[in-house]
Amino acid sequence: MPVGRFPGSSLAAYRSRLEPWRVRRARASLALIFTAVLVALCGAVGPAQAQEDSQHRLDIWDLKLGSAAADLPEEAFIDYACGTNGGPPGTPLGGFVDFALCAPEADGLHEVAFRYDDELEYRLLARRDLHGAETNGGTSVYDYAVIASALFDDEGVLRGVRAVTDDRTTLRNRASAYQMAEAVLNRFGLAGWACVDVPASRGEEPLAGQYVNKSCSKVVDGATVAVNAHRFRRRGETETNRFTGQVVRGQFESSSEFEIHEN
Repeated sequence: MPVGRFPGSSLAAYRSRLEPWRVRRARASLALIFTAVLVALCGAVGPAQAQEDSQHRLDIWDLKLGSAAADLPEEAFIDYACGTNGGPPGTPLGGFVDFALCAPEADGLHEVAFRYDDELEYRLLARRDLHGAETNGGTSVYDYAVIASALFDDEGVLRGVRAVTDDRTTLRNRASAYQMAEAVLNRFGLAGWACVDVPASRGEEPLAGQYVNKSCSKVVDGATVAVNAHRFRRRGETETNRFTGQVVRGQFESSSEFEIHEN
């Protein structure tokens, strides 16, 4: 069936931020103090450094399928660990080349989770460039915080990438996380997707009048792109406590994930 837009979504909605404002302000203050010491010791930042900071920060889209683990830009990422399909990080790793330390998934691939390097973010914070730091901060896909990972075969060849929206953010950002899926659909062109609306399971209910549980797939340049979006209340989740009548915050599912696999 032809792909459709997700309810309540629009490209303008991709403005969600990665961390609560107060947390980012606290990080900014710490970065200012730290960098002030560095500047005092090493001198002011010159034009060459400013040019360096304007360069593209590598992200998940820069990982080319078919590349050897040793050839990937490990210096562009940090906090390597065995991945758990969007869950907490597993065994810490030194880089992509340690993929074999991660147990293979059902399809035989080894998942290595990683975060984007945050050095540029802190440099910009130190210069009080909060907008630039926001743009170059965190690990995200279209401004949605994600848990990113790379998938390697036994020979250490990159066969896939995966990103799952990260629940460790504000409730407002969580509520819109399902919309990341549409951004990915748009990236690869809206035509040609095979999409299925998954029926609600027992006890699942719409969230704010919307029930979204959609799975889409498409073959692009020899690779299969799979995209999923979810927005609903699970069984037992409510908006208010039925005994006290008080509002219950955070009881809902709103997420997106995509995976690109070499065929």
